[in-house]
Amino acid sequence: MTISEVAILLASRIALSAGYSEADIQAGTEFYRRKNRLSHPPGAFDKAGRFVAAERSSRVVAARRPSRAYPYSEMAAARTAAHCAEIYCADSLHAKRIDRAIAVLIETDLIDSAHATLKASRLVAKILKPVKAAG
Repeated sequence: MTISEVAILLASRIALSAGYSEADIQAGTEFYRRKNRLSHPPGAFDKAGRFVAAERSSRVVAARRPSRAYPYSEMAAARTAAHCAEIYCADSLHAKRIDRAIAVLIETDLIDSAHATLKASRLVAKILKPVKAAG
């Protein structure tokens, strides 16, 4: 397992205990992966080299149309937290918090020792504020 996979698993476990939904966690991890170029939005390039996103969210539709001068405008829109949250029917703020939690876990060397893991978990618990139940 890579350090990013370990960080994602640990952040997911902490997020679940804080009340985040599975959709929030999926949106947050996908946002982290897309932001750091570990995965790419689905889509295709045309003959002129313009990227057209396959996922049509409100964020992608609102982005400028790809042109020769700006061929990646839809790709940039498909990498945002708002887009990932809309695709997974989650909250954009929750996706951003989960992304930040994963980044903090990776920044701290959580493999080094149990002390480092405990310290990182406490930092993440501050980022992933408890979610109030809807109702």
